[in-house]
Parts: sequence; C-alpha cells; structure tokens
Amino acid sequence: MIECVHAGDCAAAFARYAPQLKPEHLFWMEGEDRLEPGQAFAHPVCLADGTLLNRYWDGHDGPREKSYREDVLTARAGTRPHAEVNRDLRAGAESGWDFSSRWCADPDRIETIETTSILPVDLNALLWGLESAIAVGCAGRGELAGAAAFSARARWLGARPSIASCGARTWATMSIFTGCGTNPAPA
Repeated sequence: MIECVHAGDCAAAFARYAPQLKPEHLFWMEGEDRLEPGQAFAHPVCLADGTLLNRYWDGHDGPREKSYREDVLTARAGTRPHAEVNRDLRAGAESGWDFSSRWCADPDRIETIETTSILPVDLNALLWGLESAIAVGCAGRGELAGAAAFSARARWLGARPSIASCGARTWATMSIFTGCGTNPAPA
C-alpha cells in the first residue's frame, strides 16, 4: 500500500513507515521462535523442510459474537470438534475472504471449513513484501542490522520448493497436512 501512495520514492516511504511496519510483522510472526520443523503456533507454520510460512488464525475457538447462531449451526453440521470449526470460521473472517470455498475441504459445505490448515500464497506473498519493505526501510534509516536481518528473512516464495504446487513451477495455496496445492479455483 505504501508503494501506491509514494510511487515516486518507495525507499524513502519505507524508511518513514518502518516503525509502523515492524509491529505488523511481529503480529504475523508471534511464536515463530518456538517452532521446530513440522510445528505451528498461531499464524506461523514451520514446514518439515524448515520453511516458515503463515496462515490465518484466531486465538479464540468459540462461535463469533456477531454470527453466534450461524456458527453454532455450522459446527453442529460438521463431523469435527466444534472448537476447531469455530476457530476456522474465525480465521476465515480474519482473512477477509469469509466463507469462500477456498477455505473448505468440500466447496459446497461450509462445515468443512479448514482455514487454519491452509497456507495462502497471497498472504505469504504479502508478508514477503512486508519483510522486503522493512529491510529497505531499515537501510534508509541507517539501521544496518535491521536491514540485514529483514533482508535475510524475506522469503522469496519462488525459490522455496515447499510453496510450489506439488512439484509444479507455480506458487499455490497449500495444505499444511498434504503440502500440496488446495482448491485451485477459489470462489
């Protein structure tokens, strides 16, 4: 977004807003320091090969207040524990793609929602952009250690075999469980 507003001098804009960008990055990365390959905590997920990617997550597992009745009925209609369905409904709402078939194992059945099991390629591309912007911003502010740290963190998704669609040379939204692309035509 900063690039859209400051198209003439992105580096200066990143330097100006780096202090605001860092807390946003911390929000998405909370708990990453505790992860071993194959583990997840809140938003960060460490894949078996050590690749760190992100997912949508909500810390609560009860029905959403604004959609309490609908969430209770959805959880009852499914076969998974209600708390898991509720968390996935909440995470779907966090994504801004609430109730898109993108989040469902069966695109025709909302009770199969599995948002927290999906590593969305668009979210991870945005986080790569955020890390890259912070690196440029830190460099522009003379914070060389921060610039080096965020440059090292910036995950170029195209170079990561984990984000490829089961060996394809394309990026894909993938399942935490299978490591393969999911629901290729989101609605």
